[in-house]
Amino acid sequence: MNIFMKLVAGISILLIAGVAYYLFSPGDNLPASAKWQKTTYMGKMIISELIHGEGDEFKKHADDPIYTNLYRELHIESWTKFGMREDEIRTALKNMQASGKERYNNNQYDTVKEYGPGNWVYEFEQLGDTYSNKGMEAEEKNDPAMAKKNHLLAGMYYKTAAFPVITEAWGHNYQEVANVYDKAIAQYEKAGKYFPQPLQVVYARVDGKTIPGFLHLPNNPSVDKHPAVLSTNGTDFSFIELHPSNQLYLQRWIAVLSFDVPGIGASRDIRLGPDTRLHSAFLTILRSHPGIDANRIGAVGKSLGGHIATRLAFTETDKLKAAANICGPVDHVMHLPTEVIDENFPEMTLDALWSRFKVGRKDHHDFDQIWGRFALVNDRYIAEGKTLPIPLLAFNTPTDPANPLWEMNLLKTVCTNGEVFIGEGEGHCPENENSVIVIDWFAEKLGAGQ
Repeated sequence: MNIFMKLVAGISILLIAGVAYYLFSPGDNLPASAKWQKTTYMGKMIISELIHGEGDEFKKHADDPIYTNLYRELHIESWTKFGMREDEIRTALKNMQASGKERYNNNQYDTVKEYGPGNWVYEFEQLGDTYSNKGMEAEEKNDPAMAKKNHLLAGMYYKTAAFPVITEAWGHNYQEVANVYDKAIAQYEKAGKYFPQPLQVVYARVDGKTIPGFLHLPNNPSVDKHPAVLSTNGTDFSFIELHPSNQLYLQRWIAVLSFDVPGIGASRDIRLGPDTRLHSAFLTILRSHPGIDANRIGAVGKSLGGHIATRLAFTETDKLKAAANICGPVDHVMHLPTEVIDENFPEMTLDALWSRFKVGRKDHHDFDQIWGRFALVNDRYIAEGKTLPIPLLAFNTPTDPANPLWEMNLLKTVCTNGEVFIGEGEGHCPENENSVIVIDWFAEKLGAGQ
């Protein structure tokens, strides 16, 4: 862009921001200090659309043909960091490509309908079975290190077989998905027997359903009561994928209770809604646990899990000492028209989100009614004159389209001790989210090691 165009763009941004300020003020409930940030952001987005045309910031494209033309978004870098082998992943994908069986969508080779060779669930389940057997063999040889490693790997392959744990969109594969996810949970529990402090499984009762949570305690016998965090992922990711960050918390003598957000995985029978009932139930369990200091508990979440952790900070203020939102949406994306969401979100993410709400993909009215209520700028949560008295860390990239920087700064604005950290990476929730920074922050706020 030449200097003249930049000048025109800058002036336009200011004009658009000024107009938007008056359009949205005073009835949007935003604190005055946040209005200019929001309206400037809106101006920049409009200018970006005018200059660059429509773009899909949510979708990522790979150069390797084996990683294209899929329904699911692949997270190869993340999966291989967990120990999954890329050659095994590629072989599974090639088997899907080679299948001549009927697909949900012929342009997406991972959508083979029939459970069996070439079907996503089947291919990754076979790999899970392989490592499960290796885990059992290691147990027979009295090799706890290899038993733990292989059971964890089996859990990852089983979890990937169920990815992204969609119900309505995958009707007649649902039972296979449910079965293989239960196998993932079982493998994680088997691996947990070999943790320095054996894994404890606790259960919350919500909506008449019993939901498991997985409590990891530090191996520190000199301390009777540990600080702790509630930790969840978003709508596409399993609690099993939190295992590496859980280990980092444990190294700082912080206990972790990890579980799936409503509508996914082990919590799939609960409908996701604009509330904190599952988190609150597990918070109550943590506070009554003999090994946990009830006065030093935090909440952290990534993506939609970060949104729920933020909501929990407002609703359970007297029970939490700190909270962190890692790339979790606050308000902006909840006000986007359904048509815009349909056009810009990956199909898999949309199916997953709608499925968590337990509404059909085409039921726009129900979706709008539920999704709109997730917005946090209102009289109960974020509004002029309201202040959150506990520390809250907002962590994100500089280019997240689902959770723009003005929202991160908004969280800082409404907190007595709010902090914002802008990390490396691009887009929404990249895999290198610098979790060590968040963990160090919690160690300070929760007084870990004291």
